[in-house]
Amino acid sequence: RSENTVKMWLCGRQVPDELTQSIIARRYNLNINGLFPKSEVQSNEI
Repeated sequence: RSENTVKMWLCGRQVPDELTQSIIARRYNLNINGLFPKSEVQSNEI
């Protein structure tokens, strides 16, 4: 992947596809959810 793409992952503006996530998690022996947590959508509607 390009350096810019990885920077986007790090700042949270983009998320890699599931295959890439699993490869990164296996490579560094980490949990996918810890590396790329799902952002929760919060509703402010009353």
